[in-house]
Amino acid sequence: MKIYLRRKGMTLVPLSQNDADALKRIKDEAIIYVDYKKPRNPLFQNKFMSMVRVVFDNQDKYQDIENVLSIIKVETGHYTSMFYGNNDEYEIRIPKSIAFAAMDELKFDAFYHRAVAVCLTKFLPETSPAELEVYITQIASYEGG
Repeated sequence: MKIYLRRKGMTLVPLSQNDADALKRIKDEAIIYVDYKKPRNPLFQNKFMSMVRVVFDNQDKYQDIENVLSIIKVETGHYTSMFYGNNDEYEIRIPKSIAFAAMDELKFDAFYHRAVAVCLTKFLPETSPAELEVYITQIASYEGG
């Protein structure tokens, strides 16, 4: 059962009536296990994709924005390795998903900050973090994010 809660002091309060109804189904004094996840903010996802767009628009090596996204994932360490060859001497790095179901807000936030560092060092070395933020904001505003 998923219930969205808001912290108020040392109390967790249901976010909606549906959440309150779900909480009522738990018996009083019952001991439950809570796996805390902060739901993803879609605006933060849009901000990230705006940064990918900025990088894509300011390079000429990759013909597809998905390729840029894959490179960013691999460079941040967000990949799975697969080895092959007679002695597993070759490695293929397969980018992992950043879909909402794959990462909560806390994991995405850490990934985002690593991605900013990658974008500034690998793709936009002449750009300051403040300049990148301005470019991201401009793209996000233009795209409605």
